[in-house]
Amino acid sequence: MELRVLQDGKPVQSVPMGEGTLTLGRGPQNGLCIAEPSVSWQHAVFWTELGRPWVRDTGSSNGTWLGEQRVHGPILLNHGDQLRVGLSTWIEVHAPESRVDVRRYFLEDVETGVRVPLLSDRLNIGGDPDSNLRIPGAPPLAAVLIVHPNAEIWLGDDDGERALEVGDTFGVAGRSLRLVLGTGTHEPTFQARKRDRYPYRLEVNLEGGTGPTATLERPGEESYRVDAGNRAVLLFLLARKLERDRKAKVEDDEAGWCGDDEVQSGIWGRGGDDNKLHVLIHRVRAELKKAGFDPWFIEKRHRYLRVRVSEVAVR
Repeated sequence: MELRVLQDGKPVQSVPMGEGTLTLGRGPQNGLCIAEPSVSWQHAVFWTELGRPWVRDTGSSNGTWLGEQRVHGPILLNHGDQLRVGLSTWIEVHAPESRVDVRRYFLEDVETGVRVPLLSDRLNIGGDPDSNLRIPGAPPLAAVLIVHPNAEIWLGDDDGERALEVGDTFGVAGRSLRLVLGTGTHEPTFQARKRDRYPYRLEVNLEGGTGPTATLERPGEESYRVDAGNRAVLLFLLARKLERDRKAKVEDDEAGWCGDDEVQSGIWGRGGDDNKLHVLIHRVRAELKKAGFDPWFIEKRHRYLRVRVSEVAVR
């Protein structure tokens, strides 16, 4: 994991991020010294927590910016994020191999104290006999926990999705559950990841005879066609990003992630916003779930979306 100083979009200097903090500023005492007048003497501080990179502005005059957002309090960063410090200096976060801490995550039943380990990148909760955490009387798939390679953990259910932090408590089918960390030394969770979780084929066509369409199928089994305009365009944008990344030999963990801003502009131009995107994703998932597919093949992490499918075809 490292920070890269960019010039004309290309890295010209790199500084590794260790276990402690890394300060950035104009002063010579900083771990990353930027000799630029618009950068404050001590401008910002970076650190890692549970394998994730974070940043906090330390009261600089010209600010630290992530996109259009000015950084004040601690902000979680992702691999590939680009920050502007001062007026013209760009820093890129390079963390493709970020992994969770070697301590293992568990789901704990608050009432009984019983814990279920997260042994892969996904944990299903529901009444299905094959659920990782079975709750009698609950819907077959009542909720899902998805662990991303950058160590973000997301909870998804019929009400939507949200990121979880250690200690967060949530309810599923009348049960109160909490995300906790166990103790001891273990291999990272991701050693047990299942790559064939979604054996789907997604075919998309933006300029079909009746408008954009997207067809999801299990090879040799049923298929389902999405032809409602914005829903099909959403799947088209995500499929196209996944196809391009696979052709570019991007690692599976990072392939297909498409920024929220890029998705919004691709669907609505300048008229998109986070709430409209959230509603659209919810409706697409609900439609596909009703058709018999696992809706959580559409994955989300902070400011990014992707689809996880075995095969993709863009027409």
